[in-house]
Amino acid sequence: MNRVENSILEGLAKGDVTAIARSRIIVESKVLSKQDILHLWEGVIAGMLNYDDNGKAWTRKQLVNLGIKLGKLPHPLGVMYEDLLVLTAYPGGPTAYAPAIKTGANVVRVKEGEVRERGFNAKGYLEMARSCLLLALKKGSADTKKYAAASLRHFEYDKEVKEALLHVVKNGEPKNVKKAAEESLAHIRVNREGATALGDKLLLMLNYPPNSMYFEYLYNAIGTVMESADVLAKATEVEIAVKQITALHTKVGPAEGTFNREGLKIIKEDVENALLHAFSNGSREVRTEAAEGLKEIASGRVERILEKIAGRSVPGNELRHAAVGVLKAIQSKRFNEMLPPPPPLKRMRKAQKPKGRLSA
Repeated sequence: MNRVENSILEGLAKGDVTAIARSRIIVESKVLSKQDILHLWEGVIAGMLNYDDNGKAWTRKQLVNLGIKLGKLPHPLGVMYEDLLVLTAYPGGPTAYAPAIKTGANVVRVKEGEVRERGFNAKGYLEMARSCLLLALKKGSADTKKYAAASLRHFEYDKEVKEALLHVVKNGEPKNVKKAAEESLAHIRVNREGATALGDKLLLMLNYPPNSMYFEYLYNAIGTVMESADVLAKATEVEIAVKQITALHTKVGPAEGTFNREGLKIIKEDVENALLHAFSNGSREVRTEAAEGLKEIASGRVERILEKIAGRSVPGNELRHAAVGVLKAIQSKRFNEMLPPPPPLKRMRKAQKPKGRLSA
């Protein structure tokens, strides 16, 4: 039977002095189930997150001391909560960067279902980890902020996380922190685009059955690019997938007369996203192949995104140079399309034929 009552846990979350004292007595007795330990950890972290900076420092200190005592009790998941305690209690400390790194790894493990312990509240842990990382991003040292920004990429559907990372990018943080935030935002965008492409594949296969094989080949290649474009060990595999995307989209295409405008728009956007991801994050060979595909598409959206890449990148680096090259090719292609078609060859020959007889 659990010894920790709900009223105690609610009191801990509010920083209630009586609840903290009762919890300390229970912890010192060391007669606790593993579930009790987890519930007390949840109460302590919730109390630290809800703690008002303008309140009594004594309350905060008592919550930290209770957490330290909890850390001495044997539990396989205790260290996960100790990391959260450090992030809430000492976000500006010189070693707080390590818990930020480990918390990011734990978030992945929890999301993938690898953490299984009786009484463990996965959803509750993820919510607390997110809040602790946001606090570290706001109040930590430069290193802690950098790793907190990197760990927050695993909350790709959280609006508050995205806004916090954008704030870092726009508001004069150190270069390493800003770079980590930019990389996390890019990771979030790619993950969401990959999930969208998977949903689009199922939608298109359902609505356009004659093209099922085409969708299978095209979206399998898109999936490979979205998942592995930045993995160096899979560069050859990604390069082949990029070639396949370009060929299927620009040279083969779906069966004639089977698509409406909306279906074509969906495919075009998914293809653009995959090629842009490969161009921005792939190896040199992958980038070269993606550039060829982007030149073929030459849409206004592609041009706008490449202009941002060219403007955001450090002048002279390889990505900027490649983006400028593709932009020039697109603009040249557009200019050539505006030129009137050349006259037929027969007409040209007739025009060049001299009139009358040549004099000796």
